[in-house]
Amino acid sequence: MHRRTLIVSGLTAIATIVTGCLAAPTDSQGPTFTIDTAESHMLSSQELIAVVGLKKDGTGEGAPTIRWELNGGEYTQATEQQFVIPEDMSETTVSVFLNSPTEVVPEKIERSRVKLLRSGASDSAWVEAPLQTDE
Repeated sequence: MHRRTLIVSGLTAIATIVTGCLAAPTDSQGPTFTIDTAESHMLSSQELIAVVGLKKDGTGEGAPTIRWELNGGEYTQATEQQFVIPEDMSETTVSVFLNSPTEVVPEKIERSRVKLLRSGASDSAWVEAPLQTDE
């Protein structure tokens, strides 16, 4: 009976150590990002783009993920995209593309907003990305 307990305890310890080793790289102190500016544009009746200005705090390469939500009253469309920001860039502008399955009517857009998704930490606050029109 003691032999089984010893084997189970040993396997549990090994699993704990391996899990800790796998989790360690995700806890690295890489750079953090903030959204500086955001706006959205219509490319066509079904294609939209959000232009997002990012600032990096810290050193090294980073990979921020942006979530963009477009609320048209009856529906909300959302997309997420990850970007790789090189070590030598402290700020940059990225574009998030959204291809709508239906025609988007600019007058019906109630809200367009973006945020940074952060693994293992709380997401950033929403930042409005107003739809720019030619008018």
